[in-house]
Amino acid sequence: MPTKKPTRTQGKRVSYKIVQGLPKTLKARKLTKKELDQYKELKKTLSLNLTEDNKTYISKLYASIFKQPVFISISNKPIYKMIERIDIVVES
Repeated sequence: MPTKKPTRTQGKRVSYKIVQGLPKTLKARKLTKKELDQYKELKKTLSLNLTEDNKTYISKLYASIFKQPVFISISNKPIYKMIERIDIVVES
């Protein structure tokens, strides 16, 4: 399980685009290679009961990809929705 924070794109111009399969109001950027590797490693170890570290990492990654405020939920349901949306961006 990666405990590192998602990488940031400091000093780089990032373009956010509409991704098919997501709401039109939600624009996403592509993941960096480092983010993609960390996310794939996390996906291998995910289980139904998410740890606080997993929730925090996914929430921060989601906020970074979709240019949204960080939202860390006590419930797993919103986190799984974030995972679904991140998966759509990874597959596109």
